[in-house]
Amino acid sequence: MDLSQTTIEHLRDEAYAFLCREAVKDGLDRLTRERAEMIDRCPADNLPADQPARETLNRSMRSALDQEAELRNHLTRLSQLEQRLQDVLRPELHACLTKASADYGHFATAHELLARWETLFRALPE
Repeated sequence: MDLSQTTIEHLRDEAYAFLCREAVKDGLDRLTRERAEMIDRCPADNLPADQPARETLNRSMRSALDQEAELRNHLTRLSQLEQRLQDVLRPELHACLTKASADYGHFATAHELLARWETLFRALPE
């Protein structure tokens, strides 16, 4: 089975997007743990007694929340990218597998016929 250079590049891009998504998820998990540790280190009323410590805590929490929002934004964009890549790859891989495997081609044809039958069957009056 020979894949076109374009398909190979799309597969590589999809793999990179997956790895990036996993790295961002790891960063988000780490940030969530660090934020929980910050909260655990605070006194019972969640505010340090002295002003400088309170300001430091507030800055740290704002920074953590900003970073979390940024990471969640990255996750959303990476998911959208992966979906676009999969939408491109699906027909490319389907065409390649249809040529490479007679069984896959027969299955694909049967699947297509069943889908058309279901569409036509739904259109029939009761």
